Amino acid sequence: MLPKSATQSKFVQIGNRILPPAILTLLVMYSLKNTHLTSGQSALPAILALAAVIIVHIIKRNALLSILVGTALYMFLKQIIFHGL
Repeated sequence: MLPKSATQSKFVQIGNRILPPAILTLLVMYSLKNTHLTSGQSALPAILALAAVIIVHIIKRNALLSILVGTALYMFLKQIIFHGL
């Protein structure tokens, strides 16, 4: 059986390396575009979720897991903890 790198084109290899961080960056930018980070408690769920995404991604190196954890934490904080802000 051939090694995985021998069966993939250079284009696919580059995409596999570049796309996950690019997607994470776009999601962070989109998520924070209307958030005023200096507005106090209303920005706290976004800041905490962003920190969780960074930590999970550094530890696990799994973009999908990082996105899921960040999304779940943000929704939990926004709906349960900071409800009404």
